Amino acid sequence: MRRDKVTFTRRFFGDLLLEVILIAVTLFIGWLIWLYFTAQTGQTPAKRLLNVLIVDLDTDQPVSAGRVWMRDVLVKIILFSWVFGAITFGISRLIDYGWVLIDDNRQALHDKIVNTRVVYSPFKLR
Repeated sequence: MRRDKVTFTRRFFGDLLLEVILIAVTLFIGWLIWLYFTAQTGQTPAKRLLNVLIVDLDTDQPVSAGRVWMRDVLVKIILFSWVFGAITFGISRLIDYGWVLIDDNRQALHDKIVNTRVVYSPFKLR
């Protein structure tokens, strides 16, 4: 079992801000290519830069690349941004990310959907 700590709220929102900046700077295509390589360690590009990783809630082990893609592309981007975001004009994103402030495991709603949590890992992965 891993002994990494659940990420602090400021690191969670810093990761979110950095991810948005990276998506904008790389015109989303570059971010997807970068995600292809970082997902193999259970991370997104911003999480890689901040030593944060996505772990399975039950096993505390880094998730597979497939689950990173499912969590970050299918659930966060397509479901919360395009489907719900278009209907509610971003309110769904606020609820999704705001959930981390009231959850015991500091999970956002997209983490609840795929049974993951984000932890800080002081060591570099690969």
